[in-house]
Amino acid sequence: MRHLLRRFGFYLIALWASATLNFIIPRLTPGNPAQALMARMHGRINPKALHSLEIAFGVSHDPLWTQYGQYLNNLLHGDLGISITYLPTPVAAVIAQDLPWTVVLVGVSLVISFVIGTGDKILSVALKRNADPAYVVPITKLITSETPPAPPSRADPVQSLQQPALAE
Repeated sequence: MRHLLRRFGFYLIALWASATLNFIIPRLTPGNPAQALMARMHGRINPKALHSLEIAFGVSHDPLWTQYGQYLNNLLHGDLGISITYLPTPVAAVIAQDLPWTVVLVGVSLVISFVIGTGDKILSVALKRNADPAYVVPITKLITSETPPAPPSRADPVQSLQQPALAE
């Protein structure tokens, strides 16, 4: 139990550190997201809209500690703001749209890494000089024993021949 609490504490500190870095790093860059959008649009947006864009993006001129408190409060409530790239789509919607592809990619890479890692281990044991097959068999048995057998087909004549006849 003590180990789990230490791990949980470590993950909380890592989460806080990553959220803090995510807050600090964009504020070190010159300008703000509204000014960046204005520059990217090359004058197609009215300069009077700068204040409205700053409000929409959550840019404030409050002290840094106040901004940090607001950031953590919004983060805890799931408000990730508005995407600059996909204006006016919320960031949460952009993440939700791309999350299924991310899960598929992680799943496929997990399966590939399992197959490559297991195959590498089997080959490394099998190709050793003086390799004893007793080392290779348990590894392959472990992999193949976890796959369930195919259910028998009702129209399989071989299986019907293998079943013992009922005594009359």
